[in-house]
Amino acid sequence: MNRIIEKANSLKGEITPPPDKSISHRAVMFASLAKGQSRIKNFLWAKDPISSLNAM
Repeated sequence: MNRIIEKANSLKGEITPPPDKSISHRAVMFASLAKGQSRIKNFLWAKDPISSLNAM
C-alpha cells in the first residue's frame, strides 16, 4: 500500500525532553554565575547533578 504524505505548512506545540545529566550540570553552573535567583526546569535529580548543586 502506497501513501502520499504532504508537507505541513508549520508545526506548533511544545515538548519536554527527558532530563539530562550534562545539561543539569551546566544549568547549575550557569545559574551560579547569574545575579539573583534562577529557576532550572526539568532538572535530573540524580547523584552527580545533585553533587554539583550542593557544591555551588
